[in-house]
Amino acid sequence: MPSPSRLWTGSPHDKRDAVSKSRDTRHVVELRARMQGDGPLVDVRIRNISSRGMMLEAPDPPRVGAYVELFGTVTAVGRVVWKDEDSFGISTRDRVNLPVVLGKPEMKARRATPKLVAAPRESRIEAADESRMLGRAIDFTLIAIAVMALSGLFALIAYSVLSRPLETLVHMLK
Repeated sequence: MPSPSRLWTGSPHDKRDAVSKSRDTRHVVELRARMQGDGPLVDVRIRNISSRGMMLEAPDPPRVGAYVELFGTVTAVGRVVWKDEDSFGISTRDRVNLPVVLGKPEMKARRATPKLVAAPRESRIEAADESRMLGRAIDFTLIAIAVMALSGLFALIAYSVLSRPLETLVHMLK
């Protein structure tokens, strides 16, 4: 049976002690980010953040259970665990690097975990363009090979069709 926190769809303020589990320290922030969920990219505001999740505001929060990806000051993938009228909370897949996000290098992480850093948007766009160009080159090569093979086939057919009457004529002249 799912835990009560997975079923919760109300406000986090009403929830308070519905689930007794240890929580990471929340840091109140005012950060902007872009979010990709089930629909188009949406501007969101991050209101508080911890090493394992965050509270965000959006005009139309995603449904509970939906997976979202954040871009901007914070790059993270997470699952929506609660939603309210214009805010929602996500549990992140990986730990959030709080010292970097909060700009406080003096903060020590409790546990050092390797963090995959997403490539900058420009390099992802360049990589996509390179892949697209490679795909087009492969398409062109395959089409050129197919055209040459069909040309050879048509030449062979034309030769066999035109050679029969000529053979008959040569045979008659002998």
